[in-house]
Amino acid sequence: MDDRIWKMGAALATAVAAVMAWHAIVPKLVGSTMKASEPSRVLVAPLQKLHVRVADALALRRLALLEVAPAPGSGELFAWSHSDVRHFWMLDAPHTLDMVFLSRLGVVRSVISRVLSCPHLPCPIYSGRVAFILELPAGDAELAELRPDAVVQGLPAERHR
Repeated sequence: MDDRIWKMGAALATAVAAVMAWHAIVPKLVGSTMKASEPSRVLVAPLQKLHVRVADALALRRLALLEVAPAPGSGELFAWSHSDVRHFWMLDAPHTLDMVFLSRLGVVRSVISRVLSCPHLPCPIYSGRVAFILELPAGDAELAELRPDAVVQGLPAERHR
């Protein structure tokens, strides 16, 4: 049992180090050209349309909303080809956000409202078995009536991500 705990701790430390390195390096490597090439789409929530950028590649997911303040009714959709356990944290995020965890079919699995930025490690980790995570400005999930079992339409079709 102690060996497993040590290995899990070592794996977590490695993951945190990788995130910190990417957090420092990736924005400098890709700059603003990455933002211009991101696909966007309109999602339909129960009470409003949401204009989102789609982060369906590893480099785009790592950048997230670190440089851009999302306007009301807009956000970032993190997309994968299949459901799996996804982990998110808010290290140095410049804005308070809502996180909406969605199944491959667009069913809301959970909503974490008004997630605050984490100024230093260790940060709280938010997890769920999902295919999509939608980040919105704080309070927008409630305004759009995004709650567990609600359905979001207009998600990207399944493809290799």
